[in-house]
Amino acid sequence: FCKALSHEELAQDPRFKSNADRVQNRTELLKAIEKPLVKKTREEWLDIFDKLNIPCGPVYDIKEALSHPHVESRSMIAETEHPKAGMIKLLGIPVKLTETPGHIQGPPPLLGEHTAEIFRQFGEEPPLY
Repeated sequence: FCKALSHEELAQDPRFKSNADRVQNRTELLKAIEKPLVKKTREEWLDIFDKLNIPCGPVYDIKEALSHPHVESRSMIAETEHPKAGMIKLLGIPVKLTETPGHIQGPPPLLGEHTAEIFRQFGEEPPLY
């Protein structure tokens, strides 16, 4: 990793010798690592790390993660009608069972929408606000 960053001296720096040392000197280590990392794109670093057999993977922002082909192929984004917001997108059901597939039962509840029902389930009268 230090070779990939063109900072091989970091591997010999006593402040970063053990994991405990790296934790104790985290601020300095992050500064040393971030400085070269910002000079290349994510894709450039993935290519460099791959060529050096450094296990790695991309870190996606929310938009990238939710539009990833794997997320789409697993139907992880579902749409449902919300009484106030109209059509909204929700995260889908992650467990895909053939015999008992999960499904979105409805939109997120409105504030206090089920309060009376829950109180009555426990034999109580809902508070009057």
